[in-house]
Amino acid sequence: MRPGEIRDRLDNDQMGPVVVLSSDLFNTAMNRVLVAPLLATPDMAASIPVKGGHLAFPLILSLPPVALSEPRGRIDDADLDEVHGYLAGAMTR
Repeated sequence: MRPGEIRDRLDNDQMGPVVVLSSDLFNTAMNRVLVAPLLATPDMAASIPVKGGHLAFPLILSLPPVALSEPRGRIDDADLDEVHGYLAGAMTR
């Protein structure tokens, strides 16, 4: 699993698509994947616009890899860099 991939959750059909945020190294070492829900509209106050919708920043989840489908797309690298920058800034506040 690579950062920026759009996948569906297999463990909960109410959530919709998610975007992988964590690196392949993190995913393998921790046997967990950090993801954020991809929303069609900016329903959350703290959402980040990306290709295909908005990432729900407050709803970052840690899931086992088996809970995610095969990739069905990806967000742009520029969007991913912006998301990682936003997350890093939020974590240092």
